[in-house]
Amino acid sequence: MKLLTEDNGDNTPTDDYLALMVFLWRTGTSVNLNVGTQELRVYPVPDEPLAQWIQKWFNKLIHWLPGECDSCKHWVLERTECFWGAHPHLCPTCSIWAVSTFEAKGKWPEPIWYEREFGVDDED
Repeated sequence: MKLLTEDNGDNTPTDDYLALMVFLWRTGTSVNLNVGTQELRVYPVPDEPLAQWIQKWFNKLIHWLPGECDSCKHWVLERTECFWGAHPHLCPTCSIWAVSTFEAKGKWPEPIWYEREFGVDDED
């Protein structure tokens, strides 16, 4: 994995957020959120330098969730995790299309929630 660029004269690692987003895009890496545990899951599994780079920007990545849209399969800067099925991650375009489709049909899919998603134990 390349963390330095030829243009970086002082040989300090390029670890800013924009460089991370470009790297994720170039490598086709997706950052998914496990809502129940508030953990990011990265596909494909990152090596240690990339994992540390992602951890550094956790607070931004948890809101943007860059990666491959589960509907159109394009890599996008921002995705939304949806509440149905296997919690698909959709780009803004596919998310709007899904909302419009469900509104037109007048029927939304049943929600599938993760265990502990709302901090409620199953024993209650």
